[in-house]
Amino acid sequence: MNLEVFVVGGILAAAVVLFVTERIRVDLVALMVMLGLVVTGILEGEQAIMGFANEAVITIASVLILSGALARTGVARFIGQRVLAASGKGVGRLTAVMMATVGLLSGIMND
Repeated sequence: MNLEVFVVGGILAAAVVLFVTERIRVDLVALMVMLGLVVTGILEGEQAIMGFANEAVITIASVLILSGALARTGVARFIGQRVLAASGKGVGRLTAVMMATVGLLSGIMND
């Protein structure tokens, strides 16, 4: 085995420990892993940032930004209250209302 295997293994082990203990924010740990792989020469800089151009990453980041904005403005709470009010106390009715709400929202979001 060459040295790269041990370096990657060490970086991954450190990342797992940091993910589990959450001593550092998860997003920062992920960036530190990428930076560690670039600094050690295992990844080139271009390879490391290539993943950010992926459509799925951009979509997830957009959804997170949008959901944060909806939560801060109170729209998420408003929609949640309306869904609960419309569903009453029955589980079946709640399921139907949730299905309709999710179907409506998925129509305007990127699949």
